[in-house]
Amino acid sequence: MRRARLIAAAAMLTCLPVVAVAEKVSEKELIARTALDPVARSQRLEEIAAMSPQQQADAMVAAVTDRTIIYYQRGHGVYVEYTSVDGQLFMWYPRNGGVVRGTWGLRDMDGPVLCYQYRNAVHGVTGEYEPNECISPDQKLLGEAVLDSRSGDPFGLAKGVIPYPKGSRDIPAWPDADKDG
Repeated sequence: MRRARLIAAAAMLTCLPVVAVAEKVSEKELIARTALDPVARSQRLEEIAAMSPQQQADAMVAAVTDRTIIYYQRGHGVYVEYTSVDGQLFMWYPRNGGVVRGTWGLRDMDGPVLCYQYRNAVHGVTGEYEPNECISPDQKLLGEAVLDSRSGDPFGLAKGVIPYPKGSRDIPAWPDADKDG
């Protein structure tokens, strides 16, 4: 019986994507990688402001639908989030032992906002539960927190298993060499 369980566990592991060891990066470097230069930031803000609310909504949805994004945010660290086509989200968050699940969607709050609801997220630094967040077009479309992005679910987060426990400054390598940006 024990041998059968070990074989079953090994078979499950072979279905998961192979993820290279994370790159450990200093906070100073993470901030530098996610900051836009002031001229580019200003230009991008003007472009976003010139969009109609519908264009902003469409752009935000396109930015997250069936995407895996590696983010860095001060106070949170580096985390990976896959947002599926059907409005589900799966997050690999520092110091969480499993995949954080939730939903995402667009809401109108005097203009479009992209909202996330997390079911089992515990902040890696404070230890507090963080259930909801809505972000503006500026915040989403500037992309200042984005370290990297790719279509689909290359880490297999929708399967409900994190590749390995990661620290707050660990940037995981993509499982394969192809990147579609």
